[in-house]
Amino acid sequence: MERLHSLSITSRFLSLHRLILISLFIAAATANKSTITADQDALLALKAHITHDPTNFLAKNWNTSTPVCNWTGVTCDVHSHRVTVLNISRLNLTGTIPSQLGNLSSLQSLNLSFNRLSGSIPSAIFTTYTLKYVNFRENRLSGAFPSFIFNKSSSKHLDFSYNTLSGEIPANICSSLPFLEYFSLSQNMFHGGIPSALSKCTYLQILGLSFNDFSGAIPKEIGNLTKLQELYLGRNRLQGEIPRELSNLAELELMWLSENELQGGIPQDLGNLAKLKMLQLSQNNLTGTIPSQLGNLSSLQSLNLSFNRLSGSIPSPTFTMYTLKFVGLRGNQLSGAFPFFIFNKSSLQDLDLSDNALSGEIPANICSSLPFLEYFSLSQNMFHGGIPSALSKCTYLQILGLSFNDFSGAIPKEIGNLTKLQELYLGRNRLQGEIPPELGNLAELELMWLSENELQGGIPQDLGNLAKLKMLQLSLNNLTGTIPSQLGNLSSLQSLNLSFNRLSGSIPSATFITHTLKYVDLRGNQLSGAFPSFIFNKSSLQDLDLSYNALSGEIPANICSNLPFLEYISLSQNMFHGGIPSALSKCTYLQILGLSFNDFSGAIPKEIGNVTKLKELYLVRNRLQGEIPRELSNLAELELMSLFDNELQGEIPLEISNLSNLEQLELGSNKLVGGFVSKNRSADVDNNRA
Repeated sequence: MERLHSLSITSRFLSLHRLILISLFIAAATANKSTITADQDALLALKAHITHDPTNFLAKNWNTSTPVCNWTGVTCDVHSHRVTVLNISRLNLTGTIPSQLGNLSSLQSLNLSFNRLSGSIPSAIFTTYTLKYVNFRENRLSGAFPSFIFNKSSSKHLDFSYNTLSGEIPANICSSLPFLEYFSLSQNMFHGGIPSALSKCTYLQILGLSFNDFSGAIPKEIGNLTKLQELYLGRNRLQGEIPRELSNLAELELMWLSENELQGGIPQDLGNLAKLKMLQLSQNNLTGTIPSQLGNLSSLQSLNLSFNRLSGSIPSPTFTMYTLKFVGLRGNQLSGAFPFFIFNKSSLQDLDLSDNALSGEIPANICSSLPFLEYFSLSQNMFHGGIPSALSKCTYLQILGLSFNDFSGAIPKEIGNLTKLQELYLGRNRLQGEIPPELGNLAELELMWLSENELQGGIPQDLGNLAKLKMLQLSLNNLTGTIPSQLGNLSSLQSLNLSFNRLSGSIPSATFITHTLKYVDLRGNQLSGAFPSFIFNKSSLQDLDLSYNALSGEIPANICSNLPFLEYISLSQNMFHGGIPSALSKCTYLQILGLSFNDFSGAIPKEIGNVTKLKELYLVRNRLQGEIPRELSNLAELELMSLFDNELQGEIPLEISNLSNLEQLELGSNKLVGGFVSKNRSADVDNNRA
């Protein structure tokens, strides 16, 4: 009996244990279902806040007929089935962020980047203590800084860059973020100082505060972030000197302090940063010399010190790094001879020494040790001597800038071997001789600037082979002969400037076949013949200057019919005659009209008063008769009107005095009567009969 009684008690105990386990299981399942439902509701709230989903991503993938853990962009824990990752980046979603996302209490990673979400960031999102990764990059979020985020001791990655957030960074930033590794507020509207308390984020590897309105000094305490790898403080209003303490950042690979108001010298201690690959200090007010210690940066690939006030010579140790690919020293006050030592840098791809006071000659063996050089500019210096033919050995060269120096001699025909060349700047030197026909071999060339030299001879027909050429600048030379019709083959040409040479003959119609042509300047030559009526098929044309030639004939009556975008036209100083066409009124974008020093006769067309964007009107020294049209008073943008030395009669329209932008009015040497007094403008009405 005792044994039976004992078995009965045991059986009851086991039954009770099973009941307890079942109850616990049911309770856990119910709780789990409840929390999963809460996760689903939070995501459906986000879906409801999206006002535009261009790919119907959410409509297709998020619905209650499918378990939430199967929704695209959602990842769940394999055991709890709770949402741990939400990634709906790069979907161009428009809408706002709902506070219900804060109910995703197991969320570890939230990525809403590269969308068009607007409004403020709800504080409820950061009540989740598991949240480690947050990325709201490139949206349209606004409002003050989300200070509540700094209660998240778990956060490792915070990216709010490329939004319109504003305000100041809290002074106690990092107090509760001991594990933060990535922090970016770049491309926002933050202002105020950079808190020194950032030094408490001792695990920080990436710090991005660029493209804001931060001011004040760079905190020296940033030098305590010994794990920092990338530092972005560019494009702010930071003042003061670069802290020497930044040299303590032994892991630093990138330092970008460009486009601020930093002063003083470049700290020598920066030479201690053995892992530094990129040093960007351009567009500040830095002074002094370039420290030779920068030569110790054995990992450096990119050095940009451009647009400062650095002086002295370029120290040779600066270029001892065999890793160096990009060097920008443009826009300083550097002097001395050409840095020959740079030619041991076989890795170098970009070298810009322009806009300094460097002098001497370019070495004859240039390029011998620079096989990968793609960009080379010495423009705006004081270099002299010849241009070495050995430049042809820089076979990867894409940009060559030698303008604004004192180079002389011929243009080496070997430059025609640089088949990858895209831009060639040789203007404003003393180059002589003819333009080498070999330049017609530069099949990739988009820009050729040879202006302001002493070049002679004709324009090579071979230049017509440059199918990709967009800009051809040959002005202010001594070029002779006719304009080659082959220039009409330049199917990509946008700008043609042959002004101030001694070119003669008529303007070939083929020159204006190119439908891309926007700017044509042929002034100051000896061109003759009738008006190039074929030019008016160029609907793209914006600027046309044919002044200071010997062109003749009448302006076609249909001028402007096919030139809807013309802004500038000058035919001054030629031999044109006949009337001024009233159809000029169809050039509705016209801002400058120059017809002076010709033999135009007849009345000034009243229709010119319809060209409401006109700013400057030059009709000087013609044989124009009749009265000044009152309609000219409609030209509200007009700043200058010169009708000097014609045969105009009648009264000066009083309405002209209402032109509030008119600064200069020249009416002298006519037969006008009357007049008016106007403040703040020059009005020349001498030699009229008042």
